[in-house]
Amino acid sequence: MVRLQLFFSRRRCIFAAVVLGTLLAVMLAGWCSFGRVCAGIRKQTLRLHVLANSDSQQDQALKLLVRDALTEECAALFAGVTDMQQAEAAARQALPQLKETAQGTVAAAGFECPVEVSLETVWFDTRTYGEYTLPAGRYRALQVKLGEAQGKNWWCCLFPPLCLAAASGQNTAETAESIWGTAGVRVAAGGGYEVRFALLEWLEKLRENTA
Repeated sequence: MVRLQLFFSRRRCIFAAVVLGTLLAVMLAGWCSFGRVCAGIRKQTLRLHVLANSDSQQDQALKLLVRDALTEECAALFAGVTDMQQAEAAARQALPQLKETAQGTVAAAGFECPVEVSLETVWFDTRTYGEYTLPAGRYRALQVKLGEAQGKNWWCCLFPPLCLAAASGQNTAETAESIWGTAGVRVAAGGGYEVRFALLEWLEKLRENTA
């Protein structure tokens, strides 16, 4: 009788171990898939990043004026861009023009402050823009620094052209899917991914601090 009980007890332990192992394997596979999709989003995204001189009301208002001027100009500059390589090339070629636009906007508003416009690789936390959530990590960005660049920043996506869609008349969903793919749009559109985004951000920050 005792041997029979031990036999069934062992069978239950083995069954529990198999179930647990299967669940862990499924969770790991899902996490790896999620991580790959997020890496693809970062790789296929060019962001516009405008940093205000300070958090004063005037400097924040100036930031928004520069934002409006640049997004309007970028709508034309990025028309017809279909991949990340073209997007970076268009941004790099337009740097002098975009800097001139930003400086002209600052001057027209009656301000005097240095303006820097460059193409950089920049760390971003997890952030939501419109209906899409972009995972934390390093992105290529058209970065605009106004003055000391110590104020609250503003960002959007130049590619996919999420912040240019209204000006260019493009369908945001179709454009994003053509660049990020169906899986990328599904992840970025959210729907229960908050915990995984938080975990991914923690892992990316850990990697960033230990690099």
